[in-house]
Amino acid sequence: MQRFPRLFESMKLSALTIAVIASTAVLSGCAFVPAHFEGIATGEIPSGYVAPERTVGAVDQLEEGALLESPEVWFARWKDPNIKTVVEAALQNNTTVAKALANLRSSQAGLVSTTAALFPSANVGADAAKNRRNHASTDSYSADVSGSWTFSFGGKELAERRASNAQSAAAREDLKDAQAAAASQAVEAYLRMVLADIKTRTATENAAYFEKTYNLTKSKYANGLVGKDTLDAVASQLHSARASAASASQALKQAKTALMTLTHLPLTTLDAMKVDTVTEPEAGLAARISARTIAARPDVESARLNVVAAMESLSAAQASYLPDLRLSGSFGTQAATIGALGASGTSIGALMAALSAPILNWGSVYADTERKAAQLDSARAQYVDALFVALEETENALSAIETGLTEKKASQEALRAASSARAITDAKYAAGLTDYLDLLEKQRAYISAKQTLATAQTQYAIAHIELYRALGGGWVTSTKE
Repeated sequence: MQRFPRLFESMKLSALTIAVIASTAVLSGCAFVPAHFEGIATGEIPSGYVAPERTVGAVDQLEEGALLESPEVWFARWKDPNIKTVVEAALQNNTTVAKALANLRSSQAGLVSTTAALFPSANVGADAAKNRRNHASTDSYSADVSGSWTFSFGGKELAERRASNAQSAAAREDLKDAQAAAASQAVEAYLRMVLADIKTRTATENAAYFEKTYNLTKSKYANGLVGKDTLDAVASQLHSARASAASASQALKQAKTALMTLTHLPLTTLDAMKVDTVTEPEAGLAARISARTIAARPDVESARLNVVAAMESLSAAQASYLPDLRLSGSFGTQAATIGALGASGTSIGALMAALSAPILNWGSVYADTERKAAQLDSARAQYVDALFVALEETENALSAIETGLTEKKASQEALRAASSARAITDAKYAAGLTDYLDLLEKQRAYISAKQTLATAQTQYAIAHIELYRALGGGWVTSTKE
């Protein structure tokens, strides 16, 4: 018994069908042109910030490996194991990063969906039925394979696929941006915790100093060398120093809690992080930045890709003006018994070609096209805004680094001078050659200089974090362009 004879050997494609397919091939050659985005006019950007000329119609990207480093790699160069721990915890536990990762998965699923729409679909089915009529019953069994393919003369499916590709790439950049933000926020919080720790230790040291001074003054008072007013003044300063130490300790606890919120690290882990001085980046780090780095900032690149996606979406909307071709067919077998399925004479099949085009609904097509055009204009504006925000933040961060370096050097000199002056005054006071007010003035100047230096060192380090955020990640240092 011959099974599954060639069902379609007697079927002939009509001249109209052949003409439709031929026309499809010709028209599609003109329709499948990727969108091209030249970027904003060069004159709108300061000359020092013009990125290299690039073709961005496809989802091309600058070589990230030559421009930006991952947070783990870049912050490892600060040579502080605590920063390494903080960054790793922030990247693992930050909820914004988790949301960006979920958005990336969603956009990648959309890309798979639009890619699948480019290819024919096929289904396999089987059916069994029992019919009863006039006290007689009949059985019916069937099995079939069906398929269909929809093709737009305007290249709608390809445009939608390219739009999804750009959106997926933009989501990937958004993830990088979220990771950079999470790492920078955590490191900044860590630096502020270190500053609070230094201020706490300085305040404790100040209280111990005045306790020692009080004991010395008390001895002098007992020997009649100073009056009761001097002893009371020293006692007042001692209690004030102790209160300042308690306040500084509370500020340290708050700084640790803030870091715990960003990293989800337990307080016991943060308590174990002991640092004597503020961690600073390597010297000259901000002076070795590639001019192309700002063009690779994730949110700028994401905005550019969103423009590409909007252009492709507009192309897909415009393609709706042109006809769609739908080819569908099926073949199978139908018999009264399962064993007869596939036997000669049980084959069934169908082949259909349908051509559809908008006529009375052009208004809705036009409205959709206008919406997509407006979205494109909005995406372009957001791209320009993202670029200039990046320029502004970069300039501000570089200025802060320059100012911070000057303040740090001046604070170091001020501390050296204050330390020397205090040591001399301490010796004079112990020998009875100067009064308590002179001692108090020198001690206050020393404590102020010490805290000012710690603050200046922290602000200098934070300025590098701000530059890190402004560039969208850790830049690869380069000594030449």
